[in-house]
Amino acid sequence: MAAEPPDELFAALHERTAGRAFPEFLRAQVEVATPVCRDIAEARRELSGLRKAVIEEAGRFGLAPIAARATRSP
Repeated sequence: MAAEPPDELFAALHERTAGRAFPEFLRAQVEVATPVCRDIAEARRELSGLRKAVIEEAGRFGLAPIAARATRSP
């Protein structure tokens, strides 16, 4: 995403995801939070929906998110 994404992006994400997508400490990051899930299939559905919302809303602002995760060094 952009170093300073527009506030309107986060407002749209907040509304669309019922507050489950929000800016991270670094504003260029978007954090999502699923509700407590009963099984992996439910978690997968929740994450897929949240990711779809982030992708679509970011696209409205000419942005494209990338997925990243932290890894530990051996």
